[in-house]
Parts: sequence; structure tokens; C-alpha cells
Amino acid sequence: CLEEQMLELELGCQEKESTIQKLRQQLQQSQKKKEQMEEDIASTTLPLPPPSRRKIGSDASIANEKGVMIACLAQHQSELEREKIELRGQLDQVKKVAQQLKDENSALQDELKQVMDESEACMKELEEQLETERANGMLSAKEQREKVKELESILDQRSTLLADMVKYNKEIQCKWDADRLKLLKHEEDAKENGAACTAQISNLRQQLKSVEGKHRQEMERRGEQCRILEADLAKIKVKVRGSSVDDNKVVAELQKENGKLKDKISRQEAYLQRKLQKEKEQRGRSLRSALPK
Repeated sequence: CLEEQMLELELGCQEKESTIQKLRQQLQQSQKKKEQMEEDIASTTLPLPPPSRRKIGSDASIANEKGVMIACLAQHQSELEREKIELRGQLDQVKKVAQQLKDENSALQDELKQVMDESEACMKELEEQLETERANGMLSAKEQREKVKELESILDQRSTLLADMVKYNKEIQCKWDADRLKLLKHEEDAKENGAACTAQISNLRQQLKSVEGKHRQEMERRGEQCRILEADLAKIKVKVRGSSVDDNKVVAELQKENGKLKDKISRQEAYLQRKLQKEKEQRGRSLRSALPK
């Protein structure tokens, strides 16, 4: 991962610094030795034997070679530091994208929970009203028509909630597409670092494909569920509008339909919660395996 690569780079830099320090010490010793020999030569008029002159030339050559080596190592160290800074920037970008995905997932769960809670409250209230009215059995035709209109209003509100949920899902999809483009751009930028980032890029691409596929499937599944609920609501509205023939029969049928709809909503809510929790856990494991803690 990126953290291991950064640690390796830091260790490499430390080793290079140690080597440079040793070479500098050796160069200083050679320079001191050379200066001492030059002082000895200057203090005497006797010519040095050929072996001593050869030794001075050899020491000077070694000192020059070590100086070149030190310069090369210093340049390499500078390149390693620059590469380490780039990798840290990439790691920060990946952490930022991961946090955004986590926040969006949390917001989506809160929105779905709110919609389901509101739907549950409306259906519970309607069921209690119908049960009370049926027990009394004393409602006039006018009162029954008013209750039917009230029922239509509640059903219209539920349709609006479903439409809002579909709209919100579309907004999340647009946001997801934007984040996907950011990840792709980050991937293209990371390619410039060469072989050191190849494994990380492959891992990010696999995570992106996996999460994107699951997200798309979940969006399609939710869209299908919304269409089913809207179809059920349309059927109920048709039955409600034809209630002038036999109001008592309509009330019984509405109560039955409401029970079915309530059961379907409960099953769908449980299914969505399981899917969202599973997706959240899988995404968390994938991000923890790709990012340093």
C-alpha cells in the first residue's frame, strides 16, 4: 500500500543519508591527508620518491570519485523526497473521497429511514381511523365521503414522498458520477509515478468497479420497488374513487389493501436496511484494506 511504500522510501532516504555521511567523512579524511602530505612536501626540498607521488595522485582521484558519488546520491535523495511528497498527496485525496462516500451513504440511510417512518405513521393512523369507524358503524354517507377524500390526500402525500425519494436517488447518482470522475482523474495522475503506484491503482480500480456495480444494482432495485408501490397506490386510488356505490365495502377493502401495503412496506424496509448495512460493511472493509489507518 501507499503507507508501506512511503516507509520504504523513508528507510531508503535514511540509508542514503548514512552513506553520504560516511563518504563525506572519508572525503574529509582524504582531504586532510592530502593537505598534510602537501605540507610535508612544501617543508622539504628533497624530491619525493615515485611511490609517494603516485599515492598522492591516487588519493586525489579517490576524493574526486567520492565527491561525484556524493552529488549523485544527494540528487537521488532529492528525487525520493519529491516522490514521497507526491504519494502523500495521493493518499490524502483517496482518504477525502472515501470520507465523502461514507457521508453520502449515511445521508441516504437517514433519508430512507425518515420516508419509511412517515409512511408507517400515516398507515398506522389510517388503520386506526378505519378500525374506529368500522366499530362505530354510525358514519353518515357524507362523513364517509370526507374520510375517503382524506384517504386520497394521504395517498397523494405518500406518492409525493416516493417521488422525492426517486429524485434524491438521482441526485445521489449524479454525485456518485462526479466522485467517480474524481477517482478516475486521481488514477490518471497516479499513473505518472510509474511502477511504484501500479498495485494501488489496480486496487482502486477494482474497488471502484465493485462499489459502482453494487450501487447501480441497488438503484435499479429501488426504482423497481418505487414503481411497484406507485402501481399499488394507483390501484387503491381507483378503488377509492369508485367508492360511491358501497362505502362500507370500500372501507373494508381499503383496510385490507392497507394491511397488504403496510406488510409490503415493512418487508421492503427490512430488505433495504439489510442491503444498506451489508453494502456499508463491504465498503468499509474495502476502504480499510486500501487506506492506512
